[in-house]
Amino acid sequence: MTTKKTANHTKASDAEFSDLAEEAKALLSATTDVAGLKIERARKRLAAALEREKELQAERVDTASKQVQAEFKELKDLASTTLDYVQDLCEHAQEDVMERAKTTDQHVRANPYQAIGIALGVGVLYGYFRARRRDRHRK
Repeated sequence: MTTKKTANHTKASDAEFSDLAEEAKALLSATTDVAGLKIERARKRLAAALEREKELQAERVDTASKQVQAEFKELKDLASTTLDYVQDLCEHAQEDVMERAKTTDQHVRANPYQAIGIALGVGVLYGYFRARRRDRHRK
C-alpha cells in the first residue's frame, strides 16, 4: 500500500515538475532578447531552481525505488518462509501416512481373517449405499 501511495505521489510530482519546467523554458525563451541585470539574475535563479528541482526529483525517484526494492525483498522473504513451512508440513504428513500404512500392513498381516471380514463388510455397505443412490436418481 505504501508503494501505491509513493507511486501516486511520484507521478503527481513528475507532472508538476514537467509543467513547471515547460513554463520556465518558455519564460527563458521569451526573455532571451531582453537585456538588463535584473532579468539576467532572475534567469539564473530560475535556471538554478530548475536544476535543484531536477536533483530533488532524482532523489525522490531513488527513494521510491529503494522502498519498492525493500518491500519486494520483504515479500520474497515471506514467500520463502511460507514455502519452507509448507514443505515441512508436507514432509510430516508424508511421514505420518507412511507410518500409518506400515501399522495397517502389520495389523493385516497379523490378523488376515479379521482384515478380510472388515474389507468384505465395507464393500457390502458401499455397494448397498451406491445401489440405493443409483435407484433414487433413476426415479
